[in-house]
Amino acid sequence: MVGVTKVLGRAKRRKTRSRRSLRVNKTSRVYPRDYTLLEKKKRWCTLIVSVVLFALIILFSYVPVLSEWYMRAVYPGVATLLSSFSSLFPFSLYDLFLIGAVIWLLMIIVLAIVRRSGFVRFLFSLLRFVTVLVAWFYFSWGIAYFREDFYTRCQVEEVAYDSEGFHDFVTWYIEKANQSYIDLAGEGGAETGEDSGTGWGSGMKEQGGIGGRGKIDKKAVQTELESVYQKLHEPLRLAFPNGKRRAKPMMFEPFHTKTGVSGYFGPFFNEVHVNHYSLDFTYPFTLAHEMAHQFGIGLESEANLYAFIVCAASNDRQVRYSAYVSTLGYVLNDARRILPDNYKEIYQSVRPEILNHLKQNREHWLAARSEPLSNAQDKVYDAYLKTNKVSTGQVNYSEVVGLLVSSYNNFSRFW
Repeated sequence: MVGVTKVLGRAKRRKTRSRRSLRVNKTSRVYPRDYTLLEKKKRWCTLIVSVVLFALIILFSYVPVLSEWYMRAVYPGVATLLSSFSSLFPFSLYDLFLIGAVIWLLMIIVLAIVRRSGFVRFLFSLLRFVTVLVAWFYFSWGIAYFREDFYTRCQVEEVAYDSEGFHDFVTWYIEKANQSYIDLAGEGGAETGEDSGTGWGSGMKEQGGIGGRGKIDKKAVQTELESVYQKLHEPLRLAFPNGKRRAKPMMFEPFHTKTGVSGYFGPFFNEVHVNHYSLDFTYPFTLAHEMAHQFGIGLESEANLYAFIVCAASNDRQVRYSAYVSTLGYVLNDARRILPDNYKEIYQSVRPEILNHLKQNREHWLAARSEPLSNAQDKVYDAYLKTNKVSTGQVNYSEVVGLLVSSYNNFSRFW
């Protein structure tokens, strides 16, 4: 009886163990040995590729000469390939790509939770996601942030600010700005609403003279800017044609309008975007600015400089005027800081019509601005620029004045 009792006890224990093992098998996934080996190889491959790509990006960021070589020798081919593909579509592939990236990231998180695949597998999935995005961004365009600066690239001597020299520059600049308005409004078009030929005067009286929206031939402006970029690509040290620059509408234009974004360049598919909310007299400069990015110019100050040089060198009066009215605010801000005693006289020397256009443009954007969204966008973009070694962040836009002063001797012959 004792022996039987022991045997039955053992049998019960075996049955209990088998039930427990069944419960374990139901909740934990057992992978075949081949699958485990394959997964390990996949992880090692991910790790090695990620380390190599990130190491290359860091190397480019610390060696401007290497980045300059990449942007001159490799980037034109990349830009041609990406822009030729994206130009087949009238909508923004960049905007769709961002949506897809967000969905991809959410899927990684959701699948990790649903499949209970483990934290390590989730980390490697996340690493692959980040590696693809970062590598695509930098090798498709982002290395432009690390290349040699404008002074080195174009062999221009940097001119230090001094009161007398800057006063001469400001005087010359305002004379040119005033003349560009006279040229545009010449023949009475802007003041009377009569046709002024190639300017905005035609039909613009109801929108406040030169200004408003929808009266500019945007295709003609893009053709003109392409022509000037082609003419100046050698002194500007740009590869031409460097692919295609089809200006595309923003998919989320109302959102960008609320944040004050007039244009942006989409690096993943080499696309130029311009906000159609912009007033006509700023459109050529904004387009030229985004085209400069497409040519491989990373810094905002340099893109502003290239936009000014190209627009000011145009034979089209509306494009020339856009150069001066779009950069005048930067010049006046520096004049207030450097020449405080002369600022009132300088300000009053600007034609009142031009000052009215600056005011009109400011009020136009403020009317649509959402302060919380705009402030958030400013902080995010400031952090983005600083991450890419633009130490001054968004202030970099206004640094165009120093570039204008220094480039005067080299490029003023085109203006």
